[in-house]
This record gives sequence, C-alpha cells and structure tokens, in this order.
Amino acid sequence: AKQELTDAENKLQEYQVANKIYSPDDQMKGLTDKLSMIDKAKADNRLDMETAKAALSSISGQLSSAGQSIADSPAIEQDKIQLAQLEATKASYVGKYTDEHPKMQEINNQINSTRDSLNQEISKIVAQQAPSSSTVQQGLLADKFKNEAAIAVAQSKKTALDQMDSENDAIIASLPEKEQGFVRVKRDADVNNEIYVM
Repeated sequence: AKQELTDAENKLQEYQVANKIYSPDDQMKGLTDKLSMIDKAKADNRLDMETAKAALSSISGQLSSAGQSIADSPAIEQDKIQLAQLEATKASYVGKYTDEHPKMQEINNQINSTRDSLNQEISKIVAQQAPSSSTVQQGLLADKFKNEAAIAVAQSKKTALDQMDSENDAIIASLPEKEQGFVRVKRDADVNNEIYVM
C-alpha cells in the first residue's frame, strides 16, 4: 500500500509539472475533494457490507434453519427500510455538508434512533420467539437480524453513492482534457492515501 501511494503521488506530481497545473482552481479542488469523500464512503460501505455478509454467513451456518420466520417481522422490516432510506439520504450529503452541519447532525440522530429501535425490536422478538433457547442461540438470532439489516442498509447506501458517482463522472466529462487528467491522477492519489491510512 505504501508503494502504491508513493507511485500515485509521483504520477500526480509529474502530471502537474508536465501540464503546468501548480495550483488547481477552486472548481477542480472542490470536485477532487468531493470525489475523495465519495470514494472513502464507498470503501467504508463496501467493508461494512462484506463484514456483515461474512458474519451472517457464519451465523446462518451455526443456526441452520432456526429463526427463519422471525426475520419476517413487519416491525423489523419497517425499521430496516427506514434505516436504509436514512443512510441513503446521509450518503447524498457527502461532499455537501460537514459532520457539524445541522442537517448532518439531524440525519445522524435519526439513524441512531432508528438503529436503537431496530435493535430493541430484534431483542423483543428473539426473546418472544425463542424463550427456551439458550442465550447463545438468542444472541446468534439477534446478530443474524442485525447483519441482515446492515446488508440492506449498505446496499441502499451503495445505490446512493453510485448515483453520486455517475453525476460526478458527467461533470468530469465536461471538463477540458487537461483538467480531466488532473482529476484522475489526483483521485488515484487520494484513494491510495485513504487505503494506506486504513
């Protein structure tokens, strides 16, 4: 990762020198910053989805057929849908608002509230549906539903981030060739930097 970062930074520097772009204008700087935030959000989301899928696979193997009908709870489904919508809305705020912005704080509060409601509903249903089961099985069931919800949320968030990526690609395509090249090498450098920092 360190070598890839160094290579990407060198390419960026070479491109800037070759094309005499020493101080990108505000539009290009804003665009590259927004692209970096979206790329980071996509990477984080991909990691969240893969983690949830792996955990769900492991838990499902341990549970086999137990708990299949519990996941059909209307309350759980409603919370999963609402959480997915809120996460998609938050994803659309990337690059527009900082974490301190009132809209971002409001959406974060709504997400936390919905996530708490979902977790409470899962715990309630697991306790009702499996009262005689061991606490280990109850914990597995709860984790199963939490991971199913995390996957649904990540898929919705991915859709929103892909939409933003498409819009940004159209903006990039409208730039002159020299600026398009700068945006590409700057984006590569930023992505490699984020990977290295992770």
